[in-house]
Amino acid sequence: MKKILLGSLAVATTLAAPAAFAVELNGASVDLGYSAFTDDGDVNKTDLNSSVELGFSPNFAAQIDLGASKFGLTNEDNINAALHGIYHLDQATAFGAFYGVDRIAGESNTFYGLEAAYDTGPYETQGYVQFGDYGNEDFWGAGGSLRYAVNASFGLGASYDYADIDNAFSAQRFAAVADYNVNDSTRLYAELGVLDSNDLGADAEPFIGAGVKVSLGGAGEPTFGNRGLIGLLPGL
Repeated sequence: MKKILLGSLAVATTLAAPAAFAVELNGASVDLGYSAFTDDGDVNKTDLNSSVELGFSPNFAAQIDLGASKFGLTNEDNINAALHGIYHLDQATAFGAFYGVDRIAGESNTFYGLEAAYDTGPYETQGYVQFGDYGNEDFWGAGGSLRYAVNASFGLGASYDYADIDNAFSAQRFAAVADYNVNDSTRLYAELGVLDSNDLGADAEPFIGAGVKVSLGGAGEPTFGNRGLIGLLPGL
């Protein structure tokens, strides 16, 4: 599976190479966010994520993600990086393959997977499945998100993410999101959700989050969201 995905990334890059002189900026963004569990504010996370998508033709593109975060309780610094190879079927539909690294508590962990996105304007949705190695254990996860633009300023959405590490640790994250477009390039957002993990006992833990996302270069946001395990955790 991993070889197939890496091959897909290589093929996308090769097909795009003849038109490399015509590289265009499809989207770029910077996202600063904060989240914390409601019953213990010390268990929190502050993160800064950036993404840029470069188009090599109307159909082929590559997206690069780079993020840094800090957990409040454990005081750990983390890094997330990923490369996506993207095929735009049309203006609304895109498929991707990605490969990346989470560096958590000084240990690097790799992940890879497949993803798809559909954007009609008022409705935006995307989903993914991913696999990898965390420590000496196998990891897999899946998830998706949906956003509806109520009007030009307000949007409502929801997301679900699941992760399992060798059947020893599993977690699922539900979140409802509301956002407000300050202008064409700046979006404020807030979320309310729960993290249900076999490490947290029987009860799901509620959390809150807020942040600001800025689109750069006038091209809007990149096609896909960040991947890996760090984004699933509201705090640690």
